[in-house]
Amino acid sequence: MDPKEKRRLELEAKRKKVEDMRAARANKAAGGGDKAAPAVTPVKPKSTESLVDDVGELLGTLNISVTPREEPNTTAPAEPVPAAIPQAPQRAASTLSSSTIGICVIPPKQPEVYTKQVQTDEIETQVEENDEEATANAVPADDSVQETADAKVDAQPEEPQYKEPMNATEAKEVMGQPDFMDFLVDSSRIMERALGQGNKYDIMVDYTRADDQAKETDGVSLQATFFDERWSSERAVTDICFHPTHPEAFYASYNARGDGSTQDPDGVVLMWSAAMKGRPEYTFHCQSPVLSIATTEFAPTVVVGTTYSGQVVMWDTRAKSTPVQRSALSSSGHTYPVYSVAVVGTQNAHNLITISNNGRVCSWEMNKLVQPKETVELKTKLSGAKATAKEVEVAATCVATSEEEFNQFFVGSEDGTVCECLRHGAKAGVNERFTGHFGPVTGIDLHPSKGAMDFSDLVLTSSTDWTIKLWSKKNPPNPIYTFEGGSDYIYDAKWSPVHPAVFASVDGTGCLDLWHLNEDSEMPRHKIQVSEYAMNRLKWSKDGRHIVTGNTQGQVYLYDVAQEVAVPSDGEWQRFDETLAELRDSSERASIAKSAPRY
Repeated sequence: MDPKEKRRLELEAKRKKVEDMRAARANKAAGGGDKAAPAVTPVKPKSTESLVDDVGELLGTLNISVTPREEPNTTAPAEPVPAAIPQAPQRAASTLSSSTIGICVIPPKQPEVYTKQVQTDEIETQVEENDEEATANAVPADDSVQETADAKVDAQPEEPQYKEPMNATEAKEVMGQPDFMDFLVDSSRIMERALGQGNKYDIMVDYTRADDQAKETDGVSLQATFFDERWSSERAVTDICFHPTHPEAFYASYNARGDGSTQDPDGVVLMWSAAMKGRPEYTFHCQSPVLSIATTEFAPTVVVGTTYSGQVVMWDTRAKSTPVQRSALSSSGHTYPVYSVAVVGTQNAHNLITISNNGRVCSWEMNKLVQPKETVELKTKLSGAKATAKEVEVAATCVATSEEEFNQFFVGSEDGTVCECLRHGAKAGVNERFTGHFGPVTGIDLHPSKGAMDFSDLVLTSSTDWTIKLWSKKNPPNPIYTFEGGSDYIYDAKWSPVHPAVFASVDGTGCLDLWHLNEDSEMPRHKIQVSEYAMNRLKWSKDGRHIVTGNTQGQVYLYDVAQEVAVPSDGEWQRFDETLAELRDSSERASIAKSAPRY
């Protein structure tokens, strides 16, 4: 017989045997299901013969004949009878089919978890100890609620892991990056500006008292002092000018160090801000002492300076600290110290005017400082010289220009002469001379004449002869009046830009004088001892409410002028016209008395 066929028959026999055993067990269970369950009695251990009988009975039920074991004997054993193998019934072949089972997903309900921080009121719940019903009805905590709470705890951000501080090499590398330094400088500048606003208003003011508002309204008060140990120490302030568009900012130029140090550049220009008093906003420098500076609203980011070497330089706040333009040291430009600079013209036609100590006037284009656009030589006779004397160069020390007049300008010289000059025309050069000072002219200023009456012909000059003189272009060559209240060299004098009768002056004793001609023409209204060192320069703000002045040791001071002094009333213009008439009369009487013969 084939082994496969034999194996198949054996499997069918085993399968049939298992089915018969299952059927017998099911019939036995069905026969005793209606009877009551017998009482449980203790089971006694059966003997060996009883077990053999039970096994025989079971085998009989399964139609299996078993020959009982006989005692061995000496006779030959009988031949065993083979057991009949039952045949398994033939079953129908099974067929396969597919079915679709519907699946419904029910999401778990999200529990609402509250904390004490989100509750509006804290309510204490009291549970009675004997409330068995509330305890019985309590719903056990759902596992999902606990899982959600655990998930929220796990979702909390971990504490940041702080790194170890950088060493010196890493810190130096970071600070050396340009982006980091730009961010640091800009951020610190903004913070210092914000902190600098702290003293602008009086936080202790009492609005219920009227005298608090009137305090310091009758004079001049110091607002701030500007000084930088790195750049200002041992340097004399040579010039001051305000920013053309930002009234809180101004520039100050400085001479070379007095101690002869060669580590720093000779010329320095610092941009200061009233909102940041601790250090300058910007620092500019060059290799020659800066003697004068100027700004213009036509180029707000630019500041122009002149140097002792004769160069004209230009800095830009958008660039580095070194000049972005500079003139060449050649015979076509300046070869002597340039003490004065001014910007004249309009938005589309403006020029830079510079005058050097040898009397040369140069006109420059702002975007081209390679060589001057035009040049004029200023020559005149010395004061007191004969008519046949030869003309000499005007040793210019200061210059003044008018916003309305582009061709005319005034120059002060070392011999005390004030010259009216023209840039163009047949009489280009010195047109008129004014004599009266007995020392070099240190400062000159034209009246702004912004009001009901025209006083543009008035010129104010200061000198080392301890006097301030008032001139009129209509009445040369002698001054209208001489102010003799000074006690040392008068280094500068400037008109108020808004009040017709107010001007300020500084002298070698370190004093700032505020003059009000409608009230007194012999003595200043306010005399402030600013410093123990000589004050070199001063400048008014455009609104006439502030004065900036600097001394020979590098300190710059910002003063507030009271509104009653700075802002004129409606009748101040007429009063000043009457004051000028009185000054002319007194000057004529003094001149007559001086020229009268003595007996």
